[in-house]
Amino acid sequence: MYLNKVELIGFTGSDAETKTTPNGKVVTSFSIATNTSYKKDGERQERTEWHRVQAWGKLGEYAAAFKKGAHVCVEGELRSREYESNGATVRT
Repeated sequence: MYLNKVELIGFTGSDAETKTTPNGKVVTSFSIATNTSYKKDGERQERTEWHRVQAWGKLGEYAAAFKKGAHVCVEGELRSREYESNGATVRT
């Protein structure tokens, strides 16, 4: 059995950016910030993680309205990418 499912709840870091692919599909990209807090040596620590999200088709059309600071919940699958930079392979 396999499962690739992610749910994020956070705030958008900037206005959503929408593009249309050559075959007419809408894709909207935006970033979400999630926060984690914990105690270290008796002091409260906070860490912010940034996540890049892509929404396609009808969901992309809906997400195009997202503005900076919007509180959102997204669910989907996690994908990584590989590309070459300065001769080295980078995986994100």
